[in-house]
Parts: sequence; structure tokens; C-alpha cells
Amino acid sequence: MAMNKKTVLTIIVSALAGSLLGGIVIGFAIFYFTVQFFSDSTALSSSNQLNFNIWALESLRSDNKAKAIEQLEQEARTNLVTVSAFENDASKKRKENLLNSIANAKVYFEKYPFEYVSEEEKYLVEQAFKKVESNSHNNSLKSGTPKSGAP
Repeated sequence: MAMNKKTVLTIIVSALAGSLLGGIVIGFAIFYFTVQFFSDSTALSSSNQLNFNIWALESLRSDNKAKAIEQLEQEARTNLVTVSAFENDASKKRKENLLNSIANAKVYFEKYPFEYVSEEEKYLVEQAFKKVESNSHNNSLKSGTPKSGAP
């Protein structure tokens, strides 16, 4: 009987150790692939931003200011829609910064109107602007001057 208790105990300890070791290995694998996914996304985003900056700089250097302004404003509208999407899930401190940047964009685009690329863009930009209209803490909308939204 003593041998059976030892065998049962060995099986239980082995199962627990195997589960623990397997959990650690699986956890590290999930962590690794998650980091790789977000690193690749961040690198691609930075690469796209770099290309955009170079195009805008080339336009400015070739004295094509209108094209540079058009490129920068299109990028600003793209970032406006992105910031608006992230605002929903942001922490309180981050949300305030995001709303300030949306308010700054609203002030700018009211001062310098533009033509929408599509109805979808118009809808998304209008939805972003509604977020700051409903938040009375945004003084930049009242004063007409941009407010810093740096973290």
C-alpha cells in the first residue's frame, strides 16, 4: 500500500510540475508573439510616418507649399480620426490630452476649412469634433487658441 501512495503522490507532483512548466512556456510564447506583433505594427507605423514627413519636407523644399499643406492637413485629419477612436478607451489623464488635441484640430480646421475626401471622412471628423463640443473643460475651443495636449 505504501508503494501505491508513493506512486499516486509522484503522479500528482509530476502533473502539477508539468502544468506549471507548460504554463510558463506557453505564457512566454504568448508574450513573445504579442510583443513581436506590436513591435512590427509600431515599426510599420513609424516607417509610414517617416515617408510622409519626407514627402512633406520635399514639397516644402521644392517651394510647393500648397502641396505640403495639403499633405500635412490630410495627415492631421487621419490622426484626428485615430485619436478620436482611442479616446473612448483612454484613462482619465490620457483622455484629457486626447480631447485637447481634438479641440486643437477643431480650432485649426474651422480657421482653415477643407474639402472632405469622402463622406466617411466627413462623418468620422464630425464625430471627433462632437466629442470636444460635449466636454466643457476644453478651454481651447472657447479661446480659439490651441492648448497643449502633451503627456
